[in-house]
Amino acid sequence: MTRTNRLFVHLTDPEMAKLDQMRGTVARSAYVRSLLTGSGRAGVADTAEALRLLSESARAGSIQAQIALERALRAAVPEPEGDLLDELARRRGVA
Repeated sequence: MTRTNRLFVHLTDPEMAKLDQMRGTVARSAYVRSLLTGSGRAGVADTAEALRLLSESARAGSIQAQIALERALRAAVPEPEGDLLDELARRRGVA
């Protein structure tokens, strides 16, 4: 599709900062076009946004979102040293 029309907009510094925050790594023109076509944010969600979206879906009852959220949160927690069963066996003198 050939684009023949132009739009010139003057923004304040805070407005430009807000636009840049919203668009992420997407070009400004592509982001504005995505708003017009209804495709929303054209970029890939960052981790915080993905967790927020998963949380909203999980609260709404989506089992798939609940599973994905649990896995994402479990992956974010560091594994403890050793396994709990190994620790119990060591304390009992079995291992």
